[in-house]
Amino acid sequence: MIQDRLRNPAWMAQGSPDQVRVWEVLTRHALMDRLAPWPLRLAGTFPLDVAVRGSDLDLLVEVSDVAAARSRLDDLFWQEAGYRRKTDTIGGVPAVIANFTCDGVPVEVFAQPGPVEAQAGWRHLVAEARLLHACPAAQDPIRRLKTGGMKTEPAFARFFGLSGDPYAELARLAEAEEAEIAALAATKKGA
Repeated sequence: MIQDRLRNPAWMAQGSPDQVRVWEVLTRHALMDRLAPWPLRLAGTFPLDVAVRGSDLDLLVEVSDVAAARSRLDDLFWQEAGYRRKTDTIGGVPAVIANFTCDGVPVEVFAQPGPVEAQAGWRHLVAEARLLHACPAAQDPIRRLKTGGMKTEPAFARFFGLSGDPYAELARLAEAEEAEIAALAATKKGA
């Protein structure tokens, strides 16, 4: 199952050159260990192998107290290159977002109350992984759209012809029936 693979990203140590490099950064800097015991998941473009120059490593974290998370993120990462942190409201839920760089790789820690697998970033990742699994030929065109400046979700929406808000559509597709994913992929065979 795709979600099982996404939940345990250690396979990236034998993935593409970008995935191996990012896995080495994750382990060398013990990023996931440092964020424990918070529940967390790796998300974003690297597990999908659609990263482009400037793509960041996305870590989604479940926290119960945003104020305490701000302080803990500061304590954990203040010494990392380019560290900055902000508080925002995403989807009506408070969030704290920390950004920094490790070995030249931009990192974003997105912490929000609620289970990680209910967060929009995870739902988008699941939908995107399902689409790529059904249509591996989408990888290069999506990478090209991203290289042209498009964000990941709009790039997937454009390639697969999704209408409406790309973020909402991908969140919906995370739980769509396999037949719907297959139908979307079928229109792009040989892309």
